[in-house]
Amino acid sequence: MKNIIRAEFYKLYHSKTLWICLTLAIIVALVIPFGIKAAISAQEPDYIDKTWSAMTVYNYGLSHPMLTLVIALFVTLTSVGEFHFGTMKNYLSKGIRRESVFLAKAIVSALGATAIFLVFEGVLFLTANGLFGFDGSSIFSGAAFAASFFLVWLLLLAYTSLLLMVVFVAKNGMAAIGINICLVSLFPTLLGALNFLFGKSAFKPTSLWLDSMLSGASLLPLSNSAIIFASVGSLGYLAASLAFGIWRFKKADIK
Repeated sequence: MKNIIRAEFYKLYHSKTLWICLTLAIIVALVIPFGIKAAISAQEPDYIDKTWSAMTVYNYGLSHPMLTLVIALFVTLTSVGEFHFGTMKNYLSKGIRRESVFLAKAIVSALGATAIFLVFEGVLFLTANGLFGFDGSSIFSGAAFAASFFLVWLLLLAYTSLLLMVVFVAKNGMAAIGINICLVSLFPTLLGALNFLFGKSAFKPTSLWLDSMLSGASLLPLSNSAIIFASVGSLGYLAASLAFGIWRFKKADIK
């Protein structure tokens, strides 16, 4: 399995997809704070100083759907080629166990998604700090920020495993791209519409989806419910996606 991981990492490092997605992450991370500043430029300077800071932009930026969309494109485009160009069939013809192939792909995809997340977060935070200052709203806590950062990372890994599972189930480039883009863009909107069916009920369908957990985990100060939902949800989605992906891949007919 080490050789597969090494080979996958080599392909990832030399692929254009990774660097294009990193570039997209940088662009999005720059657009968000500059967009916020442009949108409130008509307000008084004191309003900007007291309302926005690097920390409040952090809260907004990590719950923005563009980050998960970039990760979705990265995972999908780096994985569908394995089926399209016959790499997967070549792996299996050498007698390599299917679960090893899937787990190696999951590990390397997680590393790539982590790189995108770190680049996005670094550029977003530094840009926002330059535009608005560090913590004008006085919401910063080192421990809370570290916990939020870790929980968001776990949730993005869960997202990555789910997106990868879709690719291995679909085995078709256009189908995988379409499904994964819908998962990170249209599906949360559909769940939001379903919330109305539950009226004033405490249960909301959106609370069970990763987007809602991301929003809660990135909102400082962290609430106990956000910590519980993000911890249990990320591990649950991660384990379920990996288990179902491996099970389905072992039964798939690879041509």
